[in-house]
Amino acid sequence: MQNDHLTSHTEQVHAAGQQVANQHTDAAGLASRYLSHLALASGGLHHQRVTAAVARYRDRWRPVVNELSDNIEALGTNTGSAAVTVAVADDEGTALLSDQTTVAQNQTSVLSRNPNAATYV
Repeated sequence: MQNDHLTSHTEQVHAAGQQVANQHTDAAGLASRYLSHLALASGGLHHQRVTAAVARYRDRWRPVVNELSDNIEALGTNTGSAAVTVAVADDEGTALLSDQTTVAQNQTSVLSRNPNAATYV
């Protein structure tokens, strides 16, 4: 028989999201090091065309590496936010279901006869 519910470990997902988001600093540092090494390399070259080519290469990849580090942060933040949303929805659903069950249990029967009786009213 199939399960009719899903299990989620929102605390672990939230913690993992925070860990990924915290990698943003490392990724931004690597991006900065990459760009500074390219700048350093172009400064040590003595050929104008090669220096210009390295500078163009650096300028071409600068937005890409910066966007990558920003995307890492967004992935972690969004993962953590999704875990919180799922946890809140689960809590709200549980409360709503509990309220409905309580209301149903407190209702009196509206049957005017015993459902197993042979006579009809």
